[in-house]
Amino acid sequence: MYNKHIKPILDILFAIVFSIGLFPLFLIIAIILKFSQHGSILYKQERVGQNGEIFLIYKFRSMSVDAPILFGPERFALILKKWTIFIQSVK
Repeated sequence: MYNKHIKPILDILFAIVFSIGLFPLFLIIAIILKFSQHGSILYKQERVGQNGEIFLIYKFRSMSVDAPILFGPERFALILKKWTIFIQSVK
């Protein structure tokens, strides 16, 4: 009885209360992100949920827009090449 009727209502009620209570913090984070980085404030990503259902999740951006370029495979290859040259010069 509790799980079927009361729990969904409490879940929604708590979600609303916490969303309203945390809104000022979310607003401050959004303002800081907007003025400290170029690009959008939110990051949109596809996730796979229950039964393989795909849904979108929105998160505050924690990395710069060009992070894949700075930290991706190209950057790794460049670092590896520099280390290889260094090791060969030491021998």
